[in-house]
Amino acid sequence: MVPVDVTLETPAAEKKYHFEEIESPQLAPTLVAIAVYNGIIGSPVYGEGSTLELDGSIELKGHTPVQLEDRGEPFIQEIPITIPAQANRGTLQLAISDSEFLNRNVQSLAASSQGQLAGLEGLIQLSNRARHNERVYATLFQPTPTMLVEDKEMPNVRASAINVLDQHQNLGDARLLWQSTAGEWSVEMHQIIAGQRVLAITVK
Repeated sequence: MVPVDVTLETPAAEKKYHFEEIESPQLAPTLVAIAVYNGIIGSPVYGEGSTLELDGSIELKGHTPVQLEDRGEPFIQEIPITIPAQANRGTLQLAISDSEFLNRNVQSLAASSQGQLAGLEGLIQLSNRARHNERVYATLFQPTPTMLVEDKEMPNVRASAINVLDQHQNLGDARLLWQSTAGEWSVEMHQIIAGQRVLAITVK
């Protein structure tokens, strides 16, 4: 059996629930959802139009906890952008995007050169480093390579470092991305964000 604890915090009080579910990949998501739903509708504040905020974690013995987050009602907000002084002159790209667009780089960083994660701990670290899908992101990219070596990210790599990589074939876990991040900003939107737009910006 898998133990599950639910804590419902409201302005009036805090209620805690504990239950155990069967170890079933097919039924576990549904059973947890039903238990959480029953805890919510059993609260006196249910039905008053309140916004709910959900945070959670999955604890695995001997590993880093997997952090889970979700949000409620949406709102619109501007994202102030400042071009960093050290950014390259010329054409840069500003991506306004969801989390999935940026998480591709995180997944590439966590995987080996064979496209595999470093075991269960690698999967947990990937989950914890991923951006959240309730935020909108503004990311400034410049056309300089980023080198990924094991779990290290090295932006703005010089040509000499790339030549060393080419000459040492035994560095199997080293990979290149052909752009670097010059800046990243985000705003919490309290709703699931999907999609992206890329704008060209000229820095003189």
